[in-house]
Amino acid sequence: VSTLTLHLNFHYNLCFMAYSEYDTRAPFYLVLRCAGTVWPMVLPYCIINVGIYFLIDWLHEKEHIRIDVSEQGHSLMSLIIAYLGVSKVNIALKRYMDSKQTVETAVLSLREVNQVAMIISENDKSAEARTWRQEVKIRIVALVEMTIKVIQDTDHAKYLAMARIPPQGITPEMTQDPMSLAYKLRSTLITSSKVRLKNDLQVLERMKMVDYLLQYSVAYRELLKIVSTPFPLALTQLARTFIFVWTLSIPFVLTGGKVERWSAIVFVVVLTYGFMGLEFVAMKMSNPFGKDWHNDLQVHQIAKAAIIGIENDWKSTEGGRSGGMDTSMMPERGPSLLMAKGISNQTLSTYENNSLRTAELYGIQDEPSSCYAAYPICFCGDDEFS
Repeated sequence: VSTLTLHLNFHYNLCFMAYSEYDTRAPFYLVLRCAGTVWPMVLPYCIINVGIYFLIDWLHEKEHIRIDVSEQGHSLMSLIIAYLGVSKVNIALKRYMDSKQTVETAVLSLREVNQVAMIISENDKSAEARTWRQEVKIRIVALVEMTIKVIQDTDHAKYLAMARIPPQGITPEMTQDPMSLAYKLRSTLITSSKVRLKNDLQVLERMKMVDYLLQYSVAYRELLKIVSTPFPLALTQLARTFIFVWTLSIPFVLTGGKVERWSAIVFVVVLTYGFMGLEFVAMKMSNPFGKDWHNDLQVHQIAKAAIIGIENDWKSTEGGRSGGMDTSMMPERGPSLLMAKGISNQTLSTYENNSLRTAELYGIQDEPSSCYAAYPICFCGDDEFS
């Protein structure tokens, strides 16, 4: 029983290994892995092709019906298939890596805004200055949340980028625009600082914050372009048609005694896996912000790291004070409470409840099912802005 249990656990872990456990130093272990690979999608086509091979071979032997395809024509067609398949994978891979770099640029630029705001105002210990720093921090976290939410919703991104209305119509969430939150953050950095801080900021200090915010805006526009622009239809249709026709015609080339039966079956499986696998790899990487935990970019993890960094920056500036919203220093009415207009209720309640304590910062796990009450939109993708 123990041996059987260990055997089952091995195969379970092999097929459902987490993204963080991916290790290129175990090549054979990786070859046998199921989760996150194209095996589940390609295997049905391998079975269909083997079935076609047996059917054609049976017709040739028993019914003396010969059905085959010219080897020369099939070989020439393979050159086009190889070019189209590899080209699509290269384009998808570049799109994937550019997406990761752009997401990191966007969230790290926002953290830079927070750091500069903390540093240039750290000598001002007044209640108004602390309130201003809190406003900057909350607006930045809300902007990170909204950015992640938009890039993971293709309809939302297309509406903001091209005013394209989806078939189901416009939902209230689709009208939420990160650039509106960026505008309010810019207003806080430039206008509110004149009112809240005792010593007015220098022009170059304001420009430094605005420059980092501009970096975010450029990265966000690039993310919108990636999410809202699919592969060209003509290229996708041409490549997929050629690959399907060429792959499903492999059995017609190898039948009729041209190749020994079991060798032919091996070639059918390997060639089907290789060429169909390239197409499915390109499909997987074409949308790097999807829900595939094993292959898509872990944008929630990237956002989480940025938010934890912002919290740590805040604690360093405030001399070890908690990162929570200090409501005792805020007037009951006034501009400091009006900032809640563009920020999710989850984020405001997070700071009001004094969340992300020290124990939480160092006890974070990487399972995709984990939800963190502190920042539910960044740490648990199913929550919505209210």
